[in-house]
Amino acid sequence: VSGVRLEPEDRFELSDDGKRLILDCRLENRLQTTLAEPRAVPDEDGLVFLVRPPGSSIVVQQLRLANGRELPLRAGARRQLEAVPFAFEAADIALAIRDVSELLSEAASEPEGGGVGAYLGVIRAAVESQELPSELLDRLRALGYLNGPAGAE
Repeated sequence: VSGVRLEPEDRFELSDDGKRLILDCRLENRLQTTLAEPRAVPDEDGLVFLVRPPGSSIVVQQLRLANGRELPLRAGARRQLEAVPFAFEAADIALAIRDVSELLSEAASEPEGGGVGAYLGVIRAAVESQELPSELLDRLRALGYLNGPAGAE
């Protein structure tokens, strides 16, 4: 689990069994004063987490502000509005995004005030390398590309 653009007072907690993740953030826009006309810069708090096994089911149970107001959930690159609780598979291609910045830029492109909410996307994990044949490993070691003696696994 890694925080994305979290401020010091924001926190996240993963349960001991690794099955429950809680994000507790204070959402507060900042004022950018370096421009001729100051403008609000949205607070973009987020989490990135790895799911194992990759096809696991995930449920977003609740999204709300401290005042109790429910937040809308938009999922995938198309920002489709979803009802909460929202269940999905960690490998769901319909929710695929390239990277976290894609979600954040999409949120910023929403009409005035429409960007407030939670944005969810699935980033496909890098393909795990396949085991190479032992003959190829031996040859790579002999040529100095891999450490360890020839014949070692």
